[in-house]
Amino acid sequence: PLVGGWFVTNHSWQWIFFLNVPIGIAAFVLGAIGLREHKEPAAGRFDVAGFVLSGVGLATVLFALSRGPSDGWGAPVVLIPAIVGALAFVALVWVETHIDEPMLALRLLNQRMFRRANIVTMLAFSSFVGLLFLMPLFLQELLGMTAFESGLVVFPQAIGIVITSQLSGRLYHTVGPRRLLVFGLVSISIVSLALLFVGFDTSMWTIGLIMFVRGLALGFVFVPIQAAAYANIEASDTGRASAIYAALRQFAASLGVALLATVLIEATSRISEGASTEAQVRDASLDAFHFSFFVGSLLVLAAGAAAMMIRDSDAARSMRGYVAPEPTPEEIVGVE
Repeated sequence: PLVGGWFVTNHSWQWIFFLNVPIGIAAFVLGAIGLREHKEPAAGRFDVAGFVLSGVGLATVLFALSRGPSDGWGAPVVLIPAIVGALAFVALVWVETHIDEPMLALRLLNQRMFRRANIVTMLAFSSFVGLLFLMPLFLQELLGMTAFESGLVVFPQAIGIVITSQLSGRLYHTVGPRRLLVFGLVSISIVSLALLFVGFDTSMWTIGLIMFVRGLALGFVFVPIQAAAYANIEASDTGRASAIYAALRQFAASLGVALLATVLIEATSRISEGASTEAQVRDASLDAFHFSFFVGSLLVLAAGAAAMMIRDSDAARSMRGYVAPEPTPEEIVGVE
């Protein structure tokens, strides 16, 4: 947010796309030097049907989600891609569960820990990205900040995440994921409610402090949920699990943006009805943002409720002191 805001304010918004170039080059060099190559003995055949259906489904649904808030959810440009995407996903699930070597190993969702971790991730990530979408609009369009100033206000959240991610990573092995997740998600929901009291006269420092504390709470979510998600995933299935986890997380990000953008547009339209003066319109816009922040807080609280379903015992393999159970006679025979 900080560097991107500086480019937008002082140069051109097109420059934000070039920021990835040096980072990508550095990642390529570090990967070539420091990563050990790993190859599975049987990679499987290329799943053409899964490749096509997943591409069509994701592209059309994400397109519909991106256009829905502005064009209306009943508009043909939104409704048709949404229907096509839904049908593609239905076909994808059928295909991937009826072939021997699917591109997306949906069977992994039968694992309770992996399934519940993905549910929590989707709810938490949709709220996280949705708020990141709302904040620059709120700071720039309503409070009159520049893109660089809004980046300064949002950036402390990243610092908070870095600080507590180290702490939660160390606590995870003894405390377990459930308590860390519930504490983090409930804290995020409470801290996000502080945004309901932000007004036109609120200083940048106050909003930045709210974002910093929110980042501290987020640090107790990101590390535990990812560690728990892969707790029972075998090494041979790590790539397949990563594909599902990453796809659902990206889908959740788009869903969160679409949801909170729709809430903001609808709330602005309803609250501003009858507003005749510029001051009344501004007050109505502020109330609409406050309501959107409230909905975002409820979304995080829903993730906290979902985290209550997670059992530390299901993530025992990723915690300190775990001892693998002795194989059963049936398993020994199977291996032989």
